[in-house]
Amino acid sequence: MLGEDKVFAALVMALRAWSVGVLGLSDEVFLSSAGVTSEALEDPDALVPYDALVSAWAELHERFPDRSLGMDYGRYVDPSALGMVGVTICHAPNVGVMVERLMRFQRMVDPHFQVDLQRGDDVSVLTMRHEPRVAALHEIMEMFVTSFVQILRKSTDRELVPVRVDLAHPRRHPVAQYEEVWGAPVRFEQPTQALWFDSSVLEAPVVSAAPEAGKYLERYLETLMPTLDPRAPDDASVSAKVREHLLRDLSSGDVDQPSVASALGMSSRSMQRKLSAEGTSFSALLDDVRRVQTERMLARRDLAFYEIAYLLGFADPSSFYRACKRWVDMTPDAWRASLT
Repeated sequence: MLGEDKVFAALVMALRAWSVGVLGLSDEVFLSSAGVTSEALEDPDALVPYDALVSAWAELHERFPDRSLGMDYGRYVDPSALGMVGVTICHAPNVGVMVERLMRFQRMVDPHFQVDLQRGDDVSVLTMRHEPRVAALHEIMEMFVTSFVQILRKSTDRELVPVRVDLAHPRRHPVAQYEEVWGAPVRFEQPTQALWFDSSVLEAPVVSAAPEAGKYLERYLETLMPTLDPRAPDDASVSAKVREHLLRDLSSGDVDQPSVASALGMSSRSMQRKLSAEGTSFSALLDDVRRVQTERMLARRDLAFYEIAYLLGFADPSSFYRACKRWVDMTPDAWRASLT
């Protein structure tokens, strides 16, 4: 149940400091909108209701409809707002491990924020999803992109620039503003929110990291998981496991729902129930994996369309063509041309 979920108080504390100190919102209004007391926000590692964070953002959306809240807050906040998870990821030896730790402990930061990393030889993709109530608050979704870019830059002490940013919602601000903040071209109203970046970024070392301390903190967070996440770890990561299986076995054709469920050691009905609890479905995951992989493969001129269709597990090239038209309203030829 959404109302029973908890988040670190650090998340609400950081948003409170920014709302009051930068936006000029009164502290009384912020606390009232979040539905928490000042005393509940004294310990950053304490737990507060997840609804407090969502309700506070909804209030900001309503009071500041024209302000670029997501990009502004994303540049303001730092990893400490993620509580102990933020400290832990900042002691990763490199960006790849940092992202893996964030994915592993993401439910301790936000119980409904889903982050998936798809590694590629040249370009990797970080996809971001959230439950419908938050996804409708577009400034939060833009904050996720901004804060991730900022964390990468601060952690590596490099002006890292994404290859591209995809947003699932319509444009809210001038295109030039997005490109200035993120340093990359932006596409709107895409099937999935995603951050595309050069795969070499994953090998970039995290400056000032103490890897041994990071390992200690990682083990400590593992002991806290049962307290902070009442659901079993396997339940919290079913969508990631399904996505991993799909990426590995697409070309084999062995990617129907029953076979994937069996490979994960559960019934088809049980898998679908767990995916539904995570805000997705097997068909949605399969479709998204195919779409992202299609774009990556179309960028390779050495792959014929029939080869891509086979590699992605389509029954025939015609099914692949129809999928392209549904995803981007373009034929594979036109889509490939748009990527040059």
